[in-house]
Amino acid sequence: MNGLQDRSSVPHHTPHATTADVVEKILRLRRQYHFGPEKIAMYAQRYHDVAISTSGVWRLASGGS
Repeated sequence: MNGLQDRSSVPHHTPHATTADVVEKILRLRRQYHFGPEKIAMYAQRYHDVAISTSGVWRLASGGS
């Protein structure tokens, strides 16, 4: 009856996951300067050459995965 056992739904591989250094920069901008998602996305693109959507910033800054 191994087929009926619960298994983890966590993906084995996430090739497009946001890197830890980018997440750290986003969280630092949010905490230090209280920037919103649009301003963080603009700042990341302009000064760090990191393209991230405003919804991606919102997801990361709000504690989502």
